[in-house]
Amino acid sequence: MARLIGTLAMYQPFIPKIVGGTDRIDRLDPGPTRAAVQAEAQRRLTSAGYKAFRAREIATGRPVPAALRYLAMQIEFVADALSSRRRIPDDFDSDKYWPSHHRQSNETP
Repeated sequence: MARLIGTLAMYQPFIPKIVGGTDRIDRLDPGPTRAAVQAEAQRRLTSAGYKAFRAREIATGRPVPAALRYLAMQIEFVADALSSRRRIPDDFDSDKYWPSHHRQSNETP
């Protein structure tokens, strides 16, 4: 267990917090990790259909629609911005941080 906590501390800076109104420091909660933010970014890219369009572009040469390329750029920017924060917000997967995309009916990979 100590090895796991040491590994997590390597990726997320330790920020002490007061628990229950006492001066006890909760060292077991490092908060969200950069890997979790990157996984959320990948989930959002997949759900928007970007990965399917990117595979189509590689296979056929037809480019990814400009709106999806722009969305991917925005999602990558948000992931980098959230990951570089000293303390990643606990609700990093909330829609308030991420751009939205509504797939149009004529978009098919």
